[in-house]
Amino acid sequence: MLFRKVPIPIVVITVSFAISIFSFLGNSFTVILNNQLASVGVTTTIITSKTVSNPTYLFSRTLKLGSTGTDVKQLQILLNQDPTTKIATTGFGSAGEETTYFGNLTKNAVIKLQNKYKSEILAPVQLTSGTGFFGPSTIKKINNIQLASSGSPVVVTFIATTDVAGVAVVQAPTQTAPSRGGGGGGGGGSSISTRSLTTNSTNGTVVRFPDQTNYSSGTEVTLTATPTTGYFFSDWSSDLTGSTNPTTIIMSGDKTVEANFSLIDVVSPTVAITSPGNNTVALGTVNILATASDEVGVTKVEFYKESVFFMSVSEAPYSISWNTTLETNGFYSWVAKAYDSAGNVGDSVLVRFLSNNPSPTVTFSVASTSVSYNGTSTLSWVSEGADTCTASGDWSGDQTLSGVQDINNLTISKSYTLTCTNLYGGTAKTVTVDVDPLIQSNLASTIKSQFSVMLSGKTAPSFSGNPPYAQSITNIFNIDGSRNTQIWTGDVDLTCIPKSIGHNGVLITKRDMIFADHWAVTNPVFADNIGNDVSRTIVASRLISNSVGDVDIRVATLDSDVPDGVTPCVLAPSTIRTFSPAPSYPIFSTSRYPMVFTNQDRTLLIGEIGGFSTMVHVNQPTYSNLLEWYYSTRLHDSGAPAFLLVDGVLALLTNWHYVGAGPVDADNIEQINAAITANGSPYSVSTLDLSRFSTY
Repeated sequence: MLFRKVPIPIVVITVSFAISIFSFLGNSFTVILNNQLASVGVTTTIITSKTVSNPTYLFSRTLKLGSTGTDVKQLQILLNQDPTTKIATTGFGSAGEETTYFGNLTKNAVIKLQNKYKSEILAPVQLTSGTGFFGPSTIKKINNIQLASSGSPVVVTFIATTDVAGVAVVQAPTQTAPSRGGGGGGGGGSSISTRSLTTNSTNGTVVRFPDQTNYSSGTEVTLTATPTTGYFFSDWSSDLTGSTNPTTIIMSGDKTVEANFSLIDVVSPTVAITSPGNNTVALGTVNILATASDEVGVTKVEFYKESVFFMSVSEAPYSISWNTTLETNGFYSWVAKAYDSAGNVGDSVLVRFLSNNPSPTVTFSVASTSVSYNGTSTLSWVSEGADTCTASGDWSGDQTLSGVQDINNLTISKSYTLTCTNLYGGTAKTVTVDVDPLIQSNLASTIKSQFSVMLSGKTAPSFSGNPPYAQSITNIFNIDGSRNTQIWTGDVDLTCIPKSIGHNGVLITKRDMIFADHWAVTNPVFADNIGNDVSRTIVASRLISNSVGDVDIRVATLDSDVPDGVTPCVLAPSTIRTFSPAPSYPIFSTSRYPMVFTNQDRTLLIGEIGGFSTMVHVNQPTYSNLLEWYYSTRLHDSGAPAFLLVDGVLALLTNWHYVGAGPVDADNIEQINAAITANGSPYSVSTLDLSRFSTY
C-alpha cells in the first residue's frame, strides 16, 4: 500500500500531555516502539501508527472559559452539529457564526455534551454533572465521535522526540491517506464495518446527528422528531421504542426507526341528558342519565344543578341519583359536561325538572288569641298527609296528627308552633296568644304577684336581736352578703349596677351613668351577663339639681360604650306620680307599695314605697318573712339606687336614697338628657312603658 502525505498543524506538548493524547484517541491505539534514529544529538521515536477514518479535526489541547484559538472555533462547529448541544440559535456562536473565543455559551454547550455522555466523560473522573472544562476525558470522547463518523480511512502517526537538552516533546500526528491500486504497492488495507440507518415518518420529520446514511458499528446517533402543524409526536417504533424526544440509538446493526405522529385533538365531546325528559315532574329519588361520545374517548361526565357542581361519573353509563325530597318544590336546571383526554369540554343542552313533592297540609288554630291575665285558651289542629307532628316554641314534644289542648294560667303572651312532616317534606304553622295587660288590676298587684313567684320556696335567714338599731355595723354587713346572694342571684339582670363595693351609681345608657355626687365614681367596673369584668373610665360629668333643689345628682359619660353583655337600666317614666297617692307620714305608715333597692353589694333588697309626690320614701315591708331582710340592710345605704321591678326589668326610681327618702329621677329626665348631650354622648335615657296600667 502506498501513502500520500496529508499535512496537519504541528503542536508541541510535554510528554505528560503526549501520553494523554494517545488516551484521547482511545485504548485501541496501542503504543508501538518502531524504531530509533540518531541524528546529531536528537533521538526520534515513533510512538504509534494506526489506520483510522478521516477525521474533520482532532483535538489535543485542553480549553476553558477565556481560551482562544482555531481549535475553539472547531469545537463550536462540532457542538453546533448536534441539536442537543447547540451553542446558540442565532448570533455569535450559532451555526455559521462560530468564533475563536471560549465564552459562556461555549461553556454551557460543553456542559450539555458532558451530561449527555456522563458515563464516558464524567464517571471516570468521579463527577456527576458537567463542568464546562474541555479536559482529557471530554477530548477523548469528542475525538472518538469524530473518528467513528468520518469517511475515507487514513493513517495517523504520532512521533515522540527528545531534543538536545534532553526534554521530551511530541509532534502532532500526521495523517497519511492510502493510495488505491497502482504498480509497486501491492494490496489494499482491511475494510471497516458500516451500518445503515433508515428513518420513516408521516406528518412530521426526523433529524439525525451525525447526519449520515451509514455509520461505523457502535456509533451513537441522536434522533429528533418534529411534527407538522396540527400534529404532535407520540412515540417511536420498529427498532426504537419509547416516547423520549430527542433520543439516541446505538448502531449495533442496520436500523429502521419509525417516528409516529398523532393528530392534535381540538374537537369537543358531545353530551346530552337523555332521561328524564325536559320539564318532567320529579318525585322522590330520580335517576338522571346522560350519553356522551368523542372521536378519541370520553374521560368523565360532570353533572351541574343550578350551575353548581353536583357529581362526576368516569365511565358509561353516565348516571346519577337526585333525592328531590331534600329540595324545595320548584324547577331545577341541569347541565352535563363531557371531557376528553386532550382537555376538550362539551356542554349539554340545559334541561329542567320540576321537584313537586306533596307536603302535608296543616290547620292550626287557637280558641282565643287574646286573654286576660292568668287566662285560658285552647289549641286545635288537623293534619293531612303527615307522618309525624312535633310541637315547638312555648310548647314541646311529639303531638298527635290531630288534636286539642288547653293552655292555662297565661300571664305573658306566648307563641305555639306545630310542624307536621312526611317523606317529601314538612309544613309548620304558628299561633300566638296575647295576654291583655289592661285587664290587670293595677301596677302594685303585678309587682306583688311577681315578687310572690320569685320568693316562692325561699325563706329569710334567722336574725337575732331587736332590729334595726341593735345590730352592729359589722354584723349587718356580714349578714348582707349571704342572704342577698341566696335570694336574688340569677333572678334579675343587675349588670347596670357596677360590681365594685360602694355607692357607685347606675348605668342608664350604653355610655352614661348617674350617681349621688356625695358618692363620686371615677373608674366603674361592671360584670357582664357571663361574669366577665368590663372596666371603663369617666371622661366627663355634670352636676344637676333634683326636683327639690338639692344639687346632689351627677350625670357622667364613660370613655366608650359597654359591650352587649351589660344592659343599661331604664328609668321610671315622668308619669310615675299619677300612680301614687300623696306620701304618708311618718314614713312607717300603712301606705305600702312594693319596690326593691340595692346596697353596696349590688344585691337587691325588698322594701315598700310610701309615695311619689315629692320624694321616694322607702318603708319597711309589711310581709313578715321579709322584715328582717329590710332592716338588716337598709341602714348605712345612703346613696344606693332604688327601683321598681316589673316583668323582671329594673326601672330606676332614684339614683340614691337616704334613711327613707330620695329624689325621684323621673322629675329630672330632661335635665339628665341635657347633661348627657353636653358631655358629648350620643345617647338619651329610656323609660319603662307603664301605659297598660291605670293606677299604681
